[in-house]
Amino acid sequence: MALNNRRLFFILALIPFLLLSFGYYQEYVTELEPCPLCHMQRFAYILVFLTALIAAIHNPRIKTRAVVIYTMLGAIFALMGLLLAARQIWLQSLPPGEAPACMPSFSVMIEYMPWTEVLKTSILGTGDCAKVDWTFLGLSIAAWSAVWFFIIIIINFIILLLNKKN
Repeated sequence: MALNNRRLFFILALIPFLLLSFGYYQEYVTELEPCPLCHMQRFAYILVFLTALIAAIHNPRIKTRAVVIYTMLGAIFALMGLLLAARQIWLQSLPPGEAPACMPSFSVMIEYMPWTEVLKTSILGTGDCAKVDWTFLGLSIAAWSAVWFFIIIIINFIILLLNKKN
């Protein structure tokens, strides 16, 4: 079967789309309120999704600079998400009482705090980020997010390697 960049990038775009859909389901249907680090990870998923979707629509030819740019951007955005997820996993591993203080909800922070403070708080996390409200197979949402960001990085490099080979 011939290499098809459009198909590969659409598959890559599907992963964050499905993960974001699940996140919004958790938020709006099961009423699981996302913490600031969750919002930042969502932003990273959106960047990965948009990069892969644009690459799929563009459909760059095999062995072009565009393939390198799209895969590197996707990997960088996924690495950013992986680091945010790792920060949240670290906060969740802290003993009770050692996590940072809880802050108001993300929407309240946006309304009343300067954007620089909201960004700083969102990246560093709050006490809310240390809570584990949901697990699947023993992993928290942050741990699953880290797994998926790692998989997305690997897929980007596989696409890059497949394009270098052919």
